[in-house]
Amino acid sequence: MKIRALIAIAVLSASITAMSQERDTMGVWDLQTCIDYAVSNNIQIQQSRLSLEESDEELAAARAAMYPSLSFSTSHNITNRPFGDSSNQVIDDGTGGSVTSSSTSKTTYNGSYGLNASWTVWNGGKRSTNIKQSKLSSEIAELDIAQQTNSLEESIAELYIQILYTADAITVNDSALSLSIAERDRAEERRRVGSIAKSDVAQLESEVADAQYQLVNSQASLSQYELQLKQTLELDASTALHLKIISPTDEQVIVPLPSIEEVY
Repeated sequence: MKIRALIAIAVLSASITAMSQERDTMGVWDLQTCIDYAVSNNIQIQQSRLSLEESDEELAAARAAMYPSLSFSTSHNITNRPFGDSSNQVIDDGTGGSVTSSSTSKTTYNGSYGLNASWTVWNGGKRSTNIKQSKLSSEIAELDIAQQTNSLEESIAELYIQILYTADAITVNDSALSLSIAERDRAEERRRVGSIAKSDVAQLESEVADAQYQLVNSQASLSQYELQLKQTLELDASTALHLKIISPTDEQVIVPLPSIEEVY
């Protein structure tokens, strides 16, 4: 038992190391990479796949019950008595005389063989009902996997889009902050020469603070969405997740949106 436990621990450690190396070597994660990784490593989907395999085995067993069964059994026994006493046997030679024979065999062998076959002709339709039930169980397991995979893909796509929007908002807010700081500095210079009032500079100071708040808020939102994506991917919070931030082209932007019927 100790050896089995050590082997199990070694296999588990190797699996964890392999998964860590896989995460480290994946580099930049795009949307398809996130979906493929999540579908392959999601625990619930793996459990559903095991349930599907179990249902398939039950279906195979239910179908096998429709056929005859055949079994074969055998047993063998060899006895050796190297220090056994020899015995004499008197055998009639058919002429009225007798012949004395000494038994020198010290090994005996016994064997038995059995062949059994059975076939249930009819049992009230139980076997066919079991086959139908097993088929339905397999179909349910397949639908569960498809539903879980679809929900997982939707969650990842939603988080990925939110991250793209938030990353773009950070760029916009950073530019707005730079512009507000430039306007504030320019207004400060004009105040020094008496061109504008101090209240105007204070107004620009508030705009700078608001721009800083918007930037920090968008950065915090980005960190929150990235953490949610890691949780969805079942990654450690300390794992570095470098997402591929894409920028749409002008042609992609001006493409008209599909109708609701086409989307559904």
